[in-house]
Amino acid sequence: ATAAAARRGVSDDHHPFDPTDGSVRESEVVDRRLRERLDTLDAVAEAAGLSEAARARIAKARRVLPGLVATVAFFWKWVRKRVSKLSLSEAVERSLIEDQLAGEYLSLAAARASTAKRRRELRELSEQLLSRARDGPLSELPLPEREELIGECRSWAALFQRSSSCVEGRNGQLSLSHH
Repeated sequence: ATAAAARRGVSDDHHPFDPTDGSVRESEVVDRRLRERLDTLDAVAEAAGLSEAARARIAKARRVLPGLVATVAFFWKWVRKRVSKLSLSEAVERSLIEDQLAGEYLSLAAARASTAKRRRELRELSEQLLSRARDGPLSELPLPEREELIGECRSWAALFQRSSSCVEGRNGQLSLSHH
């Protein structure tokens, strides 16, 4: 059970936003959390006396860890560069990232969630964040500018979804072959 939770946690932790509260999750936090999950898997493998093949799979996961973290780091670097070019006030920038972008991202994540309960939770959180964005500093912008920013956030959220889908697709294939 501990190993299964740690394995599921790897996919839960590889997000630029925390899927429990929508807060920004920097690459350093993602790195720390993923390492903790792999440490847990190592400990369980050691305690259970698992084979070298099982331990080799955990070692392989450690080798791809830098790539997973780099994906999140790239996403944030790219988004912040794009936001800085928009010449927005600090309050609007913050709302754009913490509310609008987070809401758009979690809306996409909800569509891909594995259970109905998880989809509902992510949709509710997404709606809360998007509502906060609508009522916050973004509401002070002219409608055409606001609509353009919302469209940008949707495309930025989709960028991370596309970049991580190759990992999820590979994991899905591995899951099928090792079921």
